[in-house]
Amino acid sequence: MNGISCYPSNSQEHKHIDTAQLSRKRREAGMPASLPSAAAGHFSGKERGLLRFPLSRWIIRFTRGMSLRGKILSLYVLILLLPTLLLGSGSAYLVARGFHNSYLSAVDETVLQTAQITDFSKRNYDLLAVRTATDGELIARLSRQYVDMTEVVDTVNYVDRTFLLTGKYLPGILDFRIYHTNDTLVQDGQLLWRPESRIIAGQKESAWYRDTMAAAEPLKWSSVPGSQDRFVITHKIVDRTGTPLGLVYILLDYDAVFGERVDRPFNDKGSLFIVDNNRSILAATDREQIGKRLALSEWQEELQEDDINDKAHWLDLTHSKELLIVKPLSSGWSVVSSTAMRQLSTQDRMILLLIAGITIFFLLLSVSLMMTVVQNIVRRIRKLGNRMGDLSRGEFEAAIRYSERDELGDLENRFNLMSERLGKLVEDITQAGLQEKEQAFRALQAQINPHFIYNSLGLLRCAPWMRGIRSKFRLSTR
Repeated sequence: MNGISCYPSNSQEHKHIDTAQLSRKRREAGMPASLPSAAAGHFSGKERGLLRFPLSRWIIRFTRGMSLRGKILSLYVLILLLPTLLLGSGSAYLVARGFHNSYLSAVDETVLQTAQITDFSKRNYDLLAVRTATDGELIARLSRQYVDMTEVVDTVNYVDRTFLLTGKYLPGILDFRIYHTNDTLVQDGQLLWRPESRIIAGQKESAWYRDTMAAAEPLKWSSVPGSQDRFVITHKIVDRTGTPLGLVYILLDYDAVFGERVDRPFNDKGSLFIVDNNRSILAATDREQIGKRLALSEWQEELQEDDINDKAHWLDLTHSKELLIVKPLSSGWSVVSSTAMRQLSTQDRMILLLIAGITIFFLLLSVSLMMTVVQNIVRRIRKLGNRMGDLSRGEFEAAIRYSERDELGDLENRFNLMSERLGKLVEDITQAGLQEKEQAFRALQAQINPHFIYNSLGLLRCAPWMRGIRSKFRLSTR
């Protein structure tokens, strides 16, 4: 009699998959036998090495509760945005300070050059006046008493021959005269003159001559009252005993001598003043100030407070907030520049705004690009997560369309391969279970055949006979 096989167990009926069989099927499908652990704390050796650094641990703790977008943006702000803002601010400050210092250096250099040119020009005109006033032959002829007209004509010829062309050596000389008070010497209307009632330098010749000869200094530069485009050089003519004999008079054109140097300085952003020993303004950017006296804080000891308050005769810059630069000349004159600090502040502000605008533009551009990249990464990761959810519900036909050839694109490709192979694996396992169940059912059918039924009926027929034999055997044994 054939043995009776056992029926399939309940575990087979619920289609439980054997672990070894699943591992074998995964290997046959070309997939790893087991999935890598994703539990927290499972790091590679390189990652564990990075965690040894305090900064790495701090960054991980700081970003642990953030989303991926928050982590990327936080690192972007800490690594790129803040350092860029700090470096940009520092660079803007340094550039502004450098421009400020360069501008101040340029102003100082301009004033210095103006002072040197002015000093050179003044020396030339002073030399002309001094050489004329100290000419020994001229002094001798002016101090002589003439009784013969021939001697007078000879003196006039000498003066004309010696000094007539001298007054044309330098530019800007409008008139050149030699005043004298010798009654025996004539005035020829060219170089030799006697002070009379004519108007000169804004006043009568006699009064002007008397005031000039009474002045302490022998050489004097002065502006012409009422005429801002003229000024005068005078030098006393005295003999060896100090007796005054006359006066050298040189009338100069303002524009030819000083105009080009003081007009429109610093691109009309400031003013220049040429000041003599008495602090009187001989030349200025604003010609309305010519003739006034200039008051500066560094000249405070030389000035009287009551005099400064006279606005008609003084230009007070003692409390000015503008940048003042003073360059003294060898003759005692000074060149003073006044530059508006507001202009410097405006230029500094423009530079700072330009640098800040460029920095902000590129920062906004980088933020926009970063947000685009982050949104693309987050969108693709979320899409991958949704497909994994579909995969967990048994939808193995789920696939992800990808076009980027980056790490996420490689991950999406691997996910598609995994989804395809898992679907094939589950299908193979399901088919194998159905085949095994079908084989068990066929084995059961094979056992239930006519020979098996005949043996079972024979046993049933023989059962009463076997019981009678057993009862007789028990009686005989008694």
